[in-house]
Formats: sequence, structure tokens, C-alpha cells
Amino acid sequence: MIELDKILLDKNKVVFIAWGLIEDFKYLNRKIGLFDRLARIDKSIMNIEDLNQYENIYIQKHFSDSISNNTIEKMSKAIQY
Repeated sequence: MIELDKILLDKNKVVFIAWGLIEDFKYLNRKIGLFDRLARIDKSIMNIEDLNQYENIYIQKHFSDSISNNTIEKMSKAIQY
């Protein structure tokens, strides 16, 4: 988990996470002190139906095969920049 936290702290990387993982990262932060940046994400100001951004971290509803073409296009643009 320490290595994963280091990767997620690297602001030079583009990181995509599923919406549901935010609460898991908050829980881990309370229990073991890692994933502080992810624990600060406030889902109440985000739209679950859209691709949300917090610094270099992008949050979307899920990674299933039902992800919309619109979301895929937005993810593609995030990677290109």
C-alpha cells in the first residue's frame, strides 16, 4: 500500500479511479494514514454521471463495459494533456 500511495502522490501521472473507491481510500486513510490526497476528495461537489477531476486524479462512475463514449472521450483528452 505504501508503493501504491507513492504512485498516487505523483502529480506527473494521470490517475483514474472508480467512484466507489473514494470511500475505501478514506477508510484506509483513517486506519493507516495513507492516501491522504484521495481522502480529501469531496464527492458531494461532483457529478457521478460525469468524469470528475481532482488535481491529476480523475474519478468516474465505473470501469464497466457500459461506460459511455462521452466519458471515454474525456478520459482520452485527459491522457493527451
